[in-house]
Amino acid sequence: MLVVETIAKIRRYYFVEGRKIKEISRDLRISRNTIRKVIRSGATEHRYEREEQPSPKLGDFQTGLKGYSKKILDDLKAVGLLPRDYMNCFGWKVTREHTTAFSAM
Repeated sequence: MLVVETIAKIRRYYFVEGRKIKEISRDLRISRNTIRKVIRSGATEHRYEREEQPSPKLGDFQTGLKGYSKKILDDLKAVGLLPRDYMNCFGWKVTREHTTAFSAM
């Protein structure tokens, strides 16, 4: 997403200083097509908002995976291991998100 300052720079470089699109692209590290879009449009801000969240690629497999992860968790508890112990065996860093994800199951 382009911020207002970047759009202002693009317009100033193109309209005031007379720079070429390729030169602006190189200096700001923005694609030429994006620069063309800013120059052609009168908008001062570009936003993209998704109207509908598409279903994840896992889709139908999601429920099966949740059941499988629940089974793994139960097996770990039966052996006397906590999820963090299991993850530490592989050298994975355990974060708060991991612990809350396992406790939610």
